[in-house]
Amino acid sequence: MKNRRVGLSKTAARNICLLLIVLSIGGCIYLGVLYNGDQGDKNDVEDEIAQKTPQMKILEEARAGTNLGELLEETTAELEAIEARIPDELDSTDVTEVLMELAEQAEVDIFPVAGRVGQASTTSIAGNAYYVVSFNLTPRGSYDQVMGFIELLESGEMENISLAYTTITDGGDSWSANLSGKFYSKVAEVAES
Repeated sequence: MKNRRVGLSKTAARNICLLLIVLSIGGCIYLGVLYNGDQGDKNDVEDEIAQKTPQMKILEEARAGTNLGELLEETTAELEAIEARIPDELDSTDVTEVLMELAEQAEVDIFPVAGRVGQASTTSIAGNAYYVVSFNLTPRGSYDQVMGFIELLESGEMENISLAYTTITDGGDSWSANLSGKFYSKVAEVAES
């Protein structure tokens, strides 16, 4: 038997080679697009994991080391400490004394105090009854003294004070402020129904 050659023309052979080259390049591009698409999904998942990592750490720490009984005891102790700083009873004389002490610390003049501190009334807030004593003062002094007095009122040492209105007036060497606020004291817990 003789070897027979299959005869292809040069043009047909060239066309077949070009077709194989184009298909190879197209296949590579297609695989590259698929790979990059998977990488994009992977990056999205990694970003999502990175965003949730802080929350996961908090949850893991809470599950691992936090004894809820201890946390409840700590929170209860903090609440009791705050409630201990709120007096059981309060009247206008108590409020006047506190305001005069703070004015002395800040070196401001708050006189006359008479008629500027109201009588105690009661109000209910979040299921608890409180005495409330309103005040309306005009402290006078240097800018630093007046601001110091306001800071003493708002400092947190007097957690039972709420300032409702404050204006400051420049009088040159003597500044003044118009202050309105309320002192609160705990009366008794309202019975739940």
